[in-house]
Amino acid sequence: MDGSDDASNDEKLSGLAEQADHDRGAGASAEKTEYLQDRLSEADVEPE
Repeated sequence: MDGSDDASNDEKLSGLAEQADHDRGAGASAEKTEYLQDRLSEADVEPE
């Protein structure tokens, strides 16, 4: 989803959060936070 130019920033954030849950497991962790930060940067998505 992060490659879609049609998706809103909110939609991209939601998609990246779902990917992080899938790839790193549900719940909060430092590893998951770092993963999300990297993905946000790669996808040029602004955190809210």
